[in-house]
Amino acid sequence: MINKLKEMYKLYAYQQADAKWAHERQATAATPAEIAKRYYDAHYSDWQVRPNTFLYEMQDGNELDDAPFVLLRTLLKTNPKATHTIIINKDSLKKAYKVLAFWELTADPRIKVVDRFTEAHMRTLLTAETVITNAMIFSDIFVKRGRQRFVNTWHGTPWKKMGYAMPGGVMGSWNVIRTLMMTDLLVMPNTYTAKIFNRDYRLAGLYQGKISTFGYPRNDVFFEKLSERQLTTLENAYRNGQPTILYAPTWAGDASSAGDATAELTKYLHTLVTLAQHFPTYTIRFKPHSYFTEAINADARFAPFLVDDAWGTNVLLAHTDIL
Repeated sequence: MINKLKEMYKLYAYQQADAKWAHERQATAATPAEIAKRYYDAHYSDWQVRPNTFLYEMQDGNELDDAPFVLLRTLLKTNPKATHTIIINKDSLKKAYKVLAFWELTADPRIKVVDRFTEAHMRTLLTAETVITNAMIFSDIFVKRGRQRFVNTWHGTPWKKMGYAMPGGVMGSWNVIRTLMMTDLLVMPNTYTAKIFNRDYRLAGLYQGKISTFGYPRNDVFFEKLSERQLTTLENAYRNGQPTILYAPTWAGDASSAGDATAELTKYLHTLVTLAQHFPTYTIRFKPHSYFTEAINADARFAPFLVDDAWGTNVLLAHTDIL
C-alpha cells in the first residue's frame, strides 16, 4: 500500500509539473519573440538570399554603436551599392535616429531601421547575405542559411569568467556555442580574447570559421578626424569648454543580478558628486552600463552628468582627458 501511494504521489507531482510547464509555455506563446520565431520557422525556405545586403544588430537591439556600426559606415564608402538594415528595439528607436543624425546618415536611402521581432525583421534575417552582430544574436531564432555569412565582432575583452569556466557554465553556454558554430568570422580585439573563447567555449577542433585578431574597427575613431560640425558639437555639449573626466563603470555581474539597481546607483552618484567637488575646473560626465540606463535616466540627480545618446563610446573616449 505504501509503495502504491508513493507511486501515486510521484505521478501527481509529475502531472503538476507538466501542467505548470504547459501554463508557462502558453503564457509566453504570444510574446513578440515567440511570434517572430514562428514566422521565421514558417518562412525559412520561402525567399532567396539577396546579394549585397547586410543586417546589423548591436547589444540585442538596444544600441547603434560599436564595431558593427563602424563596419556599416565603412561599407557605405567601399561598397556603395549595398543596402543595410539595422535592427532596433522600439524603446531605442529615438536613440538610433540621433546616432544616425550625428553621422549625417538619416537621409541615406541605403539604410533602413527596422523594429526588432517584427515580420520585416524576420524577413530580412532570412534574406540578408551578411549578418553582423556584437553579441549572441536573436536568442534561439537565427539559423544561418546556406548562402549567408555571419560575422560576430563580440564587444570587448573578457576580464571575467566565461563559458565553461563560469559556475553553471555547461548549461549557460549552450546558445553562445550554438551561435559561435555558425559564425564565419569572429572578430577579436586581441589574441588574449581569442584564447579565452577557444578555451572556455571549447572551440578547438570544432570551430570551422576564421578568427581575426587584428583589433576592433570601433578603435578607428581614435585615428580618424571627425567633421568640423561633429567636433563643434562635442566641444560645446560634451566638454563644455573644459577638460573632461568621464566616469564609465563597467558591469562585473550578469543580467540576472542587475535587477535591483539601488546600491549601484547610490555608488555611482557618490562618485560623480565627489569628482565634481574635487575637480571644479573639469566637466564631469557619466556613461553607465546599458543594464542601468533606464533606472539612471529616470533619476533626475544624474541629469547634469549624462552624455547624449548620439555619441558612441569610442567617440567620447577620443575626446576625454581622464577616464
